[in-house]
Amino acid sequence: MLERYEAYKDSGVEWIGEVPEKWITYPFRKFFSFSKGLAITKANLVEKGLPVISYGQIHSKSNSGVKSHPELLRYISEDDGALSGSAMTVAGDIVFADTSEDSDGCGNCFYIDRDGVYAGYHTFIAHPLQLGWERYHSYLFQSDEWRSQVRSRATGVKLFSITQRILGGNTLLLPTKEEATIIADYLDEKTAEIDSIVSETERSIELLREYRKSVISEAVTKGLDPNAPMKDSGIEWIGEIPDAWGLPKLGTLTAKIGSGKTPHGGADVYQDQGVPFLRSQNVYDSGLVFDETVYISAVTDAEMSSTRVYQGDVLLNITGGSIGRCCVYNHEEHANVNQHVCIIRSNGTVLPKWIQAFWNSDSGQTVVDAYQTGANREGLNFEQIASARIPFPALHEQSLIIDYLDVKTAEIDAFIADKERQVELLKEYRKSLISEAVTGKFKVPGVS
Repeated sequence: MLERYEAYKDSGVEWIGEVPEKWITYPFRKFFSFSKGLAITKANLVEKGLPVISYGQIHSKSNSGVKSHPELLRYISEDDGALSGSAMTVAGDIVFADTSEDSDGCGNCFYIDRDGVYAGYHTFIAHPLQLGWERYHSYLFQSDEWRSQVRSRATGVKLFSITQRILGGNTLLLPTKEEATIIADYLDEKTAEIDSIVSETERSIELLREYRKSVISEAVTKGLDPNAPMKDSGIEWIGEIPDAWGLPKLGTLTAKIGSGKTPHGGADVYQDQGVPFLRSQNVYDSGLVFDETVYISAVTDAEMSSTRVYQGDVLLNITGGSIGRCCVYNHEEHANVNQHVCIIRSNGTVLPKWIQAFWNSDSGQTVVDAYQTGANREGLNFEQIASARIPFPALHEQSLIIDYLDVKTAEIDAFIADKERQVELLKEYRKSLISEAVTGKFKVPGVS
């Protein structure tokens, strides 16, 4: 069990509460000076040049806030007229994003551990006026306790703004300089250990997902009988299929291939209850996720009756980063979808779950990759979906294979869920460890 300090005192600050007796509180504005980031946009960025950190990268999940992650840096030309010496950082500076799309992101920052990085658009720099606490403060700024004062002062509704004045009005917590160094060293070591375990666990999750896809792919293209006579499908990414199977175009097996649409009035017509309005963030290979579901009224739903989703319909994401994710809608009450989700309705000759299994397989994902269009290669149209060749056994064999896959994928999904929970708990522990160390809830080993 970690040791507590010998004596504590009331800090006089609500978010801090009790602190070790020798620690002090200090106004942020007296400990840091400020300067603005560059007045640039994404158009100013180039492939090679001077490193710059902007608000988009500061809000990245890859940003720990306590080190300068090189992969998050972007570049600006040495000849760019927007360059300003006041936007240059040095090791020990902290760059804050001045806007956030949610309150949780208020106070997100990027710790500078090297010289020569520019602060970019929608940022400002906090320059420490006293040295020795830089790394400790980078950890302090990750704690919910400290962030609570930033969040309470942030302004906005859909977009939250953090100004230099708002940040300057906050309170810092200061252990001795020696303690600050020991705490930062301790957290460097402990968080690195946690991050390593998280990375390994996340890699095992990816391997399980790859295994899941391979199980589906094998069953959808080869069937369950290892002794079945095989024939060449004539399609490279499908390979051989059982001799008794067909290879029709998906469009010949369906009664509908089409997408939804955004309701008239857009997001302003969304409600907390009513008819579910599904979007791409609800569609996963393992099934629908309703965490971010919005709803529309019966009146709006009636206006969109042609894009309704019914039990047994297959939903396929056709744009964006989630393109290719696919599942079956299994609920008795109908829903509606937006234009980023394709509705595939069987004509009775193919099981909906067989269509899903095809898109979940390596063969289906290869079709997605091959047919993506647009400048960002993130789009799939109905003609391409209808023309996709799909391995096609008789209905009774489809049913046997689906029953097999239901059992196998459920087992794999349970392993994945368990490991995802492990990652969640590790991240919660990491966050708690930082918060308790930087607020003096326990004495870090090595502190006298």
